[in-house]
Amino acid sequence: MEVWRIEEKQTDVNIAVRAMRDAYEDPELEHMIFVSNDTDLCGLLKHLNSMGRFTIGVVAPSFDESRRASKDLVTLSNWTRHNLKADELEFSQLPHKIETNARSEEKLKYLLRKPLGWYGSNNNAEKVFDLLFSELKKRNACYKWIEQQPIPQVSTGLPDLQAPAIELLNDDKNAELILKHVEAYIAYIKSKNT
Repeated sequence: MEVWRIEEKQTDVNIAVRAMRDAYEDPELEHMIFVSNDTDLCGLLKHLNSMGRFTIGVVAPSFDESRRASKDLVTLSNWTRHNLKADELEFSQLPHKIETNARSEEKLKYLLRKPLGWYGSNNNAEKVFDLLFSELKKRNACYKWIEQQPIPQVSTGLPDLQAPAIELLNDDKNAELILKHVEAYIAYIKSKNT
């Protein structure tokens, strides 16, 4: 996996601060669920338990059934889920792109995109992107193609895609069709340039 930027997100601290704020400010709050296997949260869970108001659940974010949630977190929670199911995670994902200005105080918008590896047909999704990138040379141009329906005359002989390619990448059969559309698109570009 290519990494563009490595930075400390302070996730555990932010979770603890938000949970404590909720605990003190919301008198109706009875349940807290933490999706983590990070034992840095043990201090938080101890404090929440000492308040005596909350049922605490811990969900370990793992698909590997042989891995278990941290014993320390299990001890500090009222209930635990040791694994997630792929369909549960897929059902709860955010849309494939989100505009935000979270990284900046200015009014600039940043576009966050769901990683291609998160699509059900992730090998084909990455092949689609790599093929497009080999020709278009710019990430945004690749996403622009993936996020719109291809022009029908470019993909002559292929069945039309029933939705933008990005929406069809979870299905292996559709992802293979998208690969064929990309190959036809690249052939079309090359024929125009010769």
